[in-house]
Formats: sequence, C-alpha cells, structure tokens
Amino acid sequence: ATMNPLDRADTHYRLAAAQFRQNEMAAAKRNVLMALEAAPRFRDAHRLLLQIARKKSAVPVTPGSLVPDMPNLDTNEPELQEDRP
Repeated sequence: ATMNPLDRADTHYRLAAAQFRQNEMAAAKRNVLMALEAAPRFRDAHRLLLQIARKKSAVPVTPGSLVPDMPNLDTNEPELQEDRP
C-alpha cells in the first residue's frame, strides 16, 4: 500500500518541525523538502523552510538566495540603458 501524497507530506512536515525545535537544521531541511516534493503547495512547509533558512545561517535571507534563478535585487550596479537616437 502506498501513502497518499498529502499524508506523506504531513509526516515529513511534522518530522521536520520536531527536528527544527531540536535545532537539527540539516535534518529538518531534508524532511521539509521531502514534504514539499510530495505536496508542492503546502504552505506550512514553505513557512518552515523559510524559518530553517533564516535560522540555519547567520547570513540574512536575500532575494535570490532561496531561488537560484531569481536576480539579486540588492546590487548597486547601474541599470543598462538602451542607446536611443
């Protein structure tokens, strides 16, 4: 018998939450990602992943640090201007 994806997601989420409370960030991250694999729109799991990311590193979470394809909006580089006649 296979588990329903939502049950699997909830199981991994609950385990991740317990690991987070025990300050086991690597294990918590692994399990919350497995929860999101099973149920990609699981809001509580997304919130927990953000908490883990904030607590895991002393470096603040910045735009682009969680989603690799997102541009870093904190740069002070000038915007490219189009040459117009």
